[in-house]
Amino acid sequence: MKRSKQCPKCQSLRIGHIAFQVDANDVVVARNATEDHQFINTVGQAVSRSLGIQRTGERLDGFGKVLPLVGQLEAYVCTECGYHETYVRNPKGIPWNDLQGFSWVNPDPVVEGPFR
Repeated sequence: MKRSKQCPKCQSLRIGHIAFQVDANDVVVARNATEDHQFINTVGQAVSRSLGIQRTGERLDGFGKVLPLVGQLEAYVCTECGYHETYVRNPKGIPWNDLQGFSWVNPDPVVEGPFR
């Protein structure tokens, strides 16, 4: 949907862009007799969901080892059928080999020298 601007499931053109996705830890659920309501825990304090955590940590303000989050996520949603696609905002800027739990699906292509 990001490139085609059309839903691959229902072919609708009613596509919306979500600039960042709020992490579930930032949401408070309030329940009443008929329905649930979800609210951001603290106004202006929502944290954008990230792709992963780097294996190498940095010391910040005496809090010990802090592992940085990388890969801010954005999404596109079809407002007709509800299909949702999530993308990494800047994939070329991600240190892929340093992400916890990450592994390559395809090996790097073999680069061979000139043929003689």
